[in-house]
Amino acid sequence: FAKLSPSQKERVVKAFQTAGHTVGYMGDGINDALPLRQADVGISVDSAVDIAKETADIILMKKDLMVLEEGVIEGRRTFGNIIKYIKMAASGNFGNMISV
Repeated sequence: FAKLSPSQKERVVKAFQTAGHTVGYMGDGINDALPLRQADVGISVDSAVDIAKETADIILMKKDLMVLEEGVIEGRRTFGNIIKYIKMAASGNFGNMISV
């Protein structure tokens, strides 16, 4: 989509959400504040105007979307390790509870 007004951008985001999609929106200007707020995940960069940074959920320190991918991968790895630890701790404590 190109050359849309802020309200049109917001309507596009709402249309995708109504269709059942999870919407991420990346913007750095004053005209991106409405769709950033409407989106499920608003993304901005550190060099963006203040209103865009205040509205965004995530602020990237550099203009590189690979940072997001790396963050998601690391988050999934961490979550997996937490689940493994919980299972291990629960199974160890289960034996202790039976013996009592």
